[in-house]
Amino acid sequence: MKLYEKYLGWGRIESFILNVFGVGPIICALLMWTNFLISTETKLVSYKVTQVQLITDLDAYFQLELEGKAMDEFSEFREFTLTEGNRHYAKANFIEYEISTGILGYDVVNNIEILIE
Repeated sequence: MKLYEKYLGWGRIESFILNVFGVGPIICALLMWTNFLISTETKLVSYKVTQVQLITDLDAYFQLELEGKAMDEFSEFREFTLTEGNRHYAKANFIEYEISTGILGYDVVNNIEILIE
């Protein structure tokens, strides 16, 4: 803050606003990209699909219900937009996630594969 005041003539409020809206998001984005790009260990996790729901609101999409309420808090990893290429998802038996642990310790989903038997 002293550098902002010395070179730019800014007060405390302007320096705070610049850090919250300018510097902070850029640093956070760089850290998250670093976590995404540099993975330490990768594991495959497979779940049994108990139910496939076709939901039609504005867009039609599949929502998979997994055994043991797995991934319930992460609906974005269980929902797939209905297209011509993925109509076979309605017959899904298993879903397999490739999950890596990033360098900062946060998990990253690298790949999602639907298995039909």
